[in-house]
Amino acid sequence: MVLLSVIGLVVAAYLLLPVKILSTISMKADVRPRLLSLEELDEDAGGYFRETAAALAGEGFAEVGYFSHPDLVPKAAAVGLLLTHMDQSTAAVVAVIDSSGRRQRHLEFACKLTDGISVHTNNGISLPTVGDNPGKVLFWCPGQADPRALWRAHQALLQNRARGCALRPLPMQQDAATFLEAEITREMQKKTARGWWRRDEAGGKYRLTLKGAYLMTWAEMPPVRQIRRARLRRASEQTRLRLDV
Repeated sequence: MVLLSVIGLVVAAYLLLPVKILSTISMKADVRPRLLSLEELDEDAGGYFRETAAALAGEGFAEVGYFSHPDLVPKAAAVGLLLTHMDQSTAAVVAVIDSSGRRQRHLEFACKLTDGISVHTNNGISLPTVGDNPGKVLFWCPGQADPRALWRAHQALLQNRARGCALRPLPMQQDAATFLEAEITREMQKKTARGWWRRDEAGGKYRLTLKGAYLMTWAEMPPVRQIRRARLRRASEQTRLRLDV
């Protein structure tokens, strides 16, 4: 009887939690990041951005600008720094994300190839979100604190994946906030096309679909979360060994 009760509770959680998430998680459709100055940042965030920018300056990166975005991810606030490489095709986003009383540091390199594939390398601690664009290649290096080492990993991944394709130039006539706004809008449009999110025109928000709510919730519940983490770590390690980085 105890076992049956436990099974019943687990099944109920898998069935009912996504319904709750469906009604509570949303993102503003009108994305409006705000430009910041370094002086507006707290000491921890400002120090992290200065250290990362200095480390990447020798690799050919230059600062574009600082930004804040309270809706970068649901129920979280973020401040960040956008840098671009001298090749004018690679962007680096350095971010500090505050969510549920916890602060995370995040660095991601991103570029796009002429075949439509986007190539990303990041050091995020949290699991990558499910429902990403299938045209996105991600090298997840959780906890890699050395910006230069992460950049070398990205270069190796790009060289392995490019296969003769050239890099698309970035629209660098834009400031950091405008650039970020355009990227988030494109990403949400892709996820909407895949049926994970829908745009609520009247409410001015993106809301999860039933499909998105179930798949995203299940991905964060045990044992699925633990299985995903193990698989992603194994895939990252295999990529690291293949690229010899």
